[in-house]
Amino acid sequence: MLRAMLRTRSIGRLLLVTIAFVAAAGCGGTRRPPPPPFVRTTVATLPFDNASASIDAPKIFRAQFHPMIPRKGYQLQSLAQTDAVLQEMGIQLGGQIKGVDPKELRAKLGADLAVWGTIKQSSSMVTGIYNRRTVEVEVILTDLRTGEVIWKDTRKVVQDSAANVTGKAGLANFVVGAVDGLARADLTKEHQAVANQIANSMPWCPREPPPPPPPPAPATTPQP
Repeated sequence: MLRAMLRTRSIGRLLLVTIAFVAAAGCGGTRRPPPPPFVRTTVATLPFDNASASIDAPKIFRAQFHPMIPRKGYQLQSLAQTDAVLQEMGIQLGGQIKGVDPKELRAKLGADLAVWGTIKQSSSMVTGIYNRRTVEVEVILTDLRTGEVIWKDTRKVVQDSAANVTGKAGLANFVVGAVDGLARADLTKEHQAVANQIANSMPWCPREPPPPPPPPAPATTPQP
């Protein structure tokens, strides 16, 4: 019995020594240096072209997508500043962007990159069985310094919900909703969902190159 007690104590001490060694190694181990900072790159969010039946869709999506861009390390030009410059250039609609030289936008806006695109769908369809809300957007990222399209992506969100047409009141609401919903449906949540998907797929802003490693220490000559 005495031998068993001594053996148990030995195992316990060994475990304590092992835990202490691991903890010391974790505290004193080398830490990874922080990543280098992002290259300062300014992005202007231009008005979006509209291929949908909703007049407000370009403004809604632009307002949702714009504040999501910095999550990838980019600097933002304010919408007010962008719109003021575009207004001086006579540009108010997204469809006018195609006819402008990117280098001219670069000179006027002072931004490095620009995002814009097309609202392909923004609709709310009411049927006797379900309501369907659809938003589809294409976003393009262009380097204004070269005119090169760096990246583009198209995302679509479809939300279905059951329609309530029970009884006369339900039928009346269905008729009113079918007419009113097509024209004035609030699709802000769907626009936000599409904007979030596209912002997550957007490429990261490049980072500064890491600093060069320090030169090796000079060899010391042993003294005689």
